[in-house]
Amino acid sequence: MNLKEKTMISIDRKEIAKFFVFFISIFLVIFLVINFATFYKNIRYEVLELLPANIEIVGDAATSDIYQKKDKPVIYNKPNSVVISKIEVEAPIIIPKSSSQVDILLALKKGVAMNPDSVKPGKNGTTVISGHSSPNLTYSGNYNTVFSLLNKLDSGDKITIYFKKQRFIYLVENKYIFYPDEAVLPPEDKTKSTLILMSCWPVGTNWKRIAVEAKQIF
Repeated sequence: MNLKEKTMISIDRKEIAKFFVFFISIFLVIFLVINFATFYKNIRYEVLELLPANIEIVGDAATSDIYQKKDKPVIYNKPNSVVISKIEVEAPIIIPKSSSQVDILLALKKGVAMNPDSVKPGKNGTTVISGHSSPNLTYSGNYNTVFSLLNKLDSGDKITIYFKKQRFIYLVENKYIFYPDEAVLPPEDKTKSTLILMSCWPVGTNWKRIAVEAKQIF
């Protein structure tokens, strides 16, 4: 191989390397643009965690809203929705027409999707609610990042469900990260009211799933 041929091979390798660097750079820019809102929410959450905490309510005042039962049923004039104050989530609960992927994706454009085959909130059994952690370009809506901070929930955190003018309060017990085809969630317990919140994980991908398990306390 003469000097000219060696030079041409060297130039070709440099051009290939430049192409790959350019391609990867473009891919990263597009990925960051698409998932900007998701990453912003995560960074904002971490920054707020470093700031001085708000005034903490302790003692009976902190638990009275959760544990004190009232003599008469209370009517809550709120739409069906899920509220998680720790991660600033408040989203309408949409029940898809069926459990097909298309119907669930259509529901996710308008809020979080309650699996139509699962039990309704407040009933014994498992209620399954799914939400996006990052945008789905084909079925994009106003709640593309609603569950992007689901991984920040810990044991004891409160989740409030408003459904058919009733309020149901759940406390987080477990958190799972798994592949879509893995059966890691506990079997349904017909003697307790359980809530499962699910999303894709890590954010920006649909590689795995994250699920938060909570038990109803009120």
